Amino acid sequence: MLIVCPYCGVFLNRPLNDGITHCSNCTHLIEVTTKTKFMSLFKYIKSLNSPNVEKIRFETRCDNDEILFVYAFAVENNYSNEEFYNLLNKFFK
Repeated sequence: MLIVCPYCGVFLNRPLNDGITHCSNCTHLIEVTTKTKFMSLFKYIKSLNSPNVEKIRFETRCDNDEILFVYAFAVENNYSNEEFYNLLNKFFK
């Protein structure tokens, strides 16, 4: 589920499970894919003061594996947005 824009990090008007929407802030067209899910989750985790996996799971309703994957890069390895985006581009061409 996408709750923040994967491009600018602003909360979407309503959470999105599947389909297409646009961001009212940056006007990007957003399609729900694995890549955009990870990007959105990364932006959301980075915006939290003290990220907690259980809280993230409750609020995003994402799978535990997805959360732990993104959490590892966002919190434990402290990747920047650009580093994480480049990593995802290697996986999802």
